[in-house]
Amino acid sequence: MDIFVDTGIVIGYADSEDLNFHQPCFRFVNNHRFRDNGYYSNLEVITTEVSRKESQRCYVKTKTAFRRFVQRAKIFIDHLVDASYEQHNQFGLMFQNIHSTLIRYGTPNHPMDRDAKLLTSSFLWELEAQNLISPCFLTTDYHDIYKNRAKLTETANLYLPRNSRLNIEFINSID
Repeated sequence: MDIFVDTGIVIGYADSEDLNFHQPCFRFVNNHRFRDNGYYSNLEVITTEVSRKESQRCYVKTKTAFRRFVQRAKIFIDHLVDASYEQHNQFGLMFQNIHSTLIRYGTPNHPMDRDAKLLTSSFLWELEAQNLISPCFLTTDYHDIYKNRAKLTETANLYLPRNSRLNIEFINSID
């Protein structure tokens, strides 16, 4: 399986104190090992978000949990292949329209630029990468991304030469 992950998957995997997403993310990675599957993302977005969480020491309650968070996040990031397509000729227009779709249908007052960047990169990755096996965008964001996956795919397809095969999945509904 080829899996494009959003930031919530990496953070959920790394943060053992996350009651909602640590277990599903950890279980998913254990069932879909790094060595047997392709893991991709926009590394700039991922590393920025993980660094932001690391700098919020109050985010993790104990020193041990903080160290574990940093170690697990680094392990996950080390296994990610960078799939940022910001130089692609369709990136700008697709990003703007995916961003607009997220704003229109997503959670009010929630920043959507990182999600739009990840989604745009994932649709272009599915288009440009060769020999992907069951390409999947995996998210922890039910309300903004998963619930609106049909609208987001429809928007992306306006800029692609063929319909995308990318399957958008919510971590709690897979495996």
